[in-house]
Amino acid sequence: MAASDLQFVSGNTFSFSAQWGSKGSGDFVPVDITGCRARFVMRDVRSGELLAESTTEDGDITIADPVSGKISVRVAPVKTRALGGKSLGQAVYELRVYFPSGDEYSVMMGFVVVIEGVIRD
Repeated sequence: MAASDLQFVSGNTFSFSAQWGSKGSGDFVPVDITGCRARFVMRDVRSGELLAESTTEDGDITIADPVSGKISVRVAPVKTRALGGKSLGQAVYELRVYFPSGDEYSVMMGFVVVIEGVIRD
């Protein structure tokens, strides 16, 4: 798996944090995302079917420290329970940030591996 690929167990809470920035003169320079909203989506590669989604509007994505570019993403178990298993290359994800100006930027994207959980509640 590449560094940008994600892995989780279906039916579990899936969460991660990211910090958006760039290297300017060798130092990390965070992107100020004050006033922005964000969306995380997972889709099936072949069909394009939406597998799961989280947004700042539904409260599953938080921009806790916008000046430092920090974003926390949470996908609730109810959103992942029916996914079953997905091998590397079968599902993709994207985390996108939307600025008040109308600009949109993909902060992260890659493949997502879903391991089918053994416990089924």
